[in-house]
Formats: sequence, C-alpha cells, structure tokens
Amino acid sequence: MRNIVPSVSRLENWKPISEWDDDISGVPPYLEEDRQIILNARVELNWKELSFDRRLKKVKKLIEEDNSPTFAFREAKMSYDYKRAVKLGLKDTIDAYKERTSRIYEIDEKNKVVRIYHDRVGLIRRIHKETNKAVASIQNLMQLHIMMKGMTYYTYKTWKKENMESKFDFNNSWTLKTVN
Repeated sequence: MRNIVPSVSRLENWKPISEWDDDISGVPPYLEEDRQIILNARVELNWKELSFDRRLKKVKKLIEEDNSPTFAFREAKMSYDYKRAVKLGLKDTIDAYKERTSRIYEIDEKNKVVRIYHDRVGLIRRIHKETNKAVASIQNLMQLHIMMKGMTYYTYKTWKKENMESKFDFNNSWTLKTVN
C-alpha cells in the first residue's frame, strides 16, 4: 500500500475531509489515483478490524469453554496479559473463568450435601477448625479428606470432566450449597 498521507493531503487541498462522502465522488481526474489509494486503505483497515474482532470472539469463546486465557490468546495468535485483556473488554470473561476454575466441590455422603467453595481458603479454614490440623496445599487437603469420614473433594476441572453434576439428584435427596 502506498503512503496514504500525501494522497489525503492532495485531496484535502481539493476539498476538506468533512465534505467528503463515503466514495469521495466528484474528484477531478488528476486526483483519481489518490482517491483509489484512500478507498483501498479504508477497505484494508476494515478488513484488519474485522479480523481482529473475529480473533477476539474466538478468545472469548475459548475462555468460556474453560481454556486458560493464555491458551486462548495463543490460539488467536495474540500475547496475553491481564491488563491488555481488560482493555480489550474481556475482564468479566477472565474473572468468571478464574472464579469457576478455583472452585472446590466437597461431597458429604453422610448428610447428602454437595458444598461448593469458591476458593480454597474457606475450605481450608473449615477443615482446620474441624480437625485442628494446618492445611497448606490442595494435595494435603485431598489427603486430609480420608480423615474426615464420608468426604470427597473435587476440583472444578475434575468435577466437570467426570460430569459429576449428573450423578446427584439435587431435586430430591441431595442438597447443593454454595459456601463463601
């Protein structure tokens, strides 16, 4: 693409930009080449913008399907950082992904209750209170469930992968509780 600035300048000498219509019609023959350069540049810019919008939609869809933001941006051939994602309008999508994937599901078969913890901190505090044992990592937490009879724990990804929601009858005997 040729440099558009001289073309704009020459056409602006003919008529101010504010008076141009979409096709820049009525141009004298000696400015026709400049007119074509500007129209071609508009088409190219619209194509780039359309392409970027498609990539952004692809990123959003991938994140909503529980792919990590880093992976989603890489698939769209873009680099990821949270501040850039916020500027692109993906803050809510990424925050929802982080909230979803940080969940831990606790299954209490004795009381027929499934508790959803939105982060590990609330669960660790409760287990620490009940057992009087310090729990520093998720691995320790999974081992600790053996000490608490009837408790099973799942991370969000395991819960989803094994389609655990379908294994419980929440309409009749089982209760689903959201904690913290």
